[in-house]
Amino acid sequence: MKNFFAVCIIPLVVAWSATASAKEGIYITGKAGTSVVNVYGINSTFSQDEIVNGHATLPDRTKGVFGGGVAIGYDFYDPFQLPVRLELDTTFRGETDAKGGQDIIAFGDPVHINVKNQIRMTTYMVNGYYDFHNSTAFTPYISAGVGLAHVKLSNNTIPVGFGINETLSASKNNFAWGAGIGAKYAVTDNIMIDASYKYINAGKVSISKNHYAGDEHTAYDADTKVASNDFMLGITYAF
Repeated sequence: MKNFFAVCIIPLVVAWSATASAKEGIYITGKAGTSVVNVYGINSTFSQDEIVNGHATLPDRTKGVFGGGVAIGYDFYDPFQLPVRLELDTTFRGETDAKGGQDIIAFGDPVHINVKNQIRMTTYMVNGYYDFHNSTAFTPYISAGVGLAHVKLSNNTIPVGFGINETLSASKNNFAWGAGIGAKYAVTDNIMIDASYKYINAGKVSISKNHYAGDEHTAYDADTKVASNDFMLGITYAF
């Protein structure tokens, strides 16, 4: 992750160095809003030699959670008359959960298992923007970006009547991509209000665990895919 951002920050440093005397182009943004997180393709498996049909497919889950982040970028419009921006962005989102269950056969008897997945994602993106400058204080824009998604998954499996409450957790860094639209409103020459929507796809995360007790083998597996629809309101200060 450190190498990724070391490479990505070079274009910003070069651009800033080229116009450092003018002190124009660099900006910072703070933002907050709602992230509508979509958890889909959710699978959870509780398997043992004496268990039949221990695979549970949970329903897709969409939940609005608090989201927020910060960004630093470079606007090429004033120094070079190019309506484009390059930005490094970090966005965090609250926890989303998905619940379900599955009826299985264990040792010849019917058993119900309860499953709960908890997911949290944070993204580190390099975003490009194209601004549609006009004669008003409003500047619409489109954006696209790539980067890293840090996704954490916790899986809780409870076979009713087994006396087992197994919780697994794992984190994974995935390739992430996104696209969005928005608009800026210039309050002053240096301060802007930014309203944006972005779709971010954070990929897939999976976890597994095996128990061995003599000749008995018990396995727990879970995986899910995660995406987010971010609706943010931000304040930008341009230097």
